[in-house]
Amino acid sequence: MTEISQDKFAVKSTVGDFTSTRIETIENEKVTLKIENGIFNTMGYILAPKGDMVEVIIWGEFEDEKNEKILVKAGEIVLKGLKRFAEFLEEGGDPEEFDKKQITIAP
Repeated sequence: MTEISQDKFAVKSTVGDFTSTRIETIENEKVTLKIENGIFNTMGYILAPKGDMVEVIIWGEFEDEKNEKILVKAGEIVLKGLKRFAEFLEEGGDPEEFDKKQITIAP
């Protein structure tokens, strides 16, 4: 992921390359992204604190139903990566030192 400008990123992902623009952020509640040149149009994360844990729901809007399975699988990969990031932080890791490749690949 490469920052193009504030809140806008060029992304190389498991579902292709696209541009992502953050269009809504409510800290500790949700993030919404507009997607350009991708197989989906919009995506987001909804965060729900549950005691000392946070439940994360990832959602996406897309036009072609044939892309649903690949988007679900990609979402699962991202959520597993976010879990690895959270575990890294819980172990006292510095967020700046986290290998961001671990967001999308198994350790």
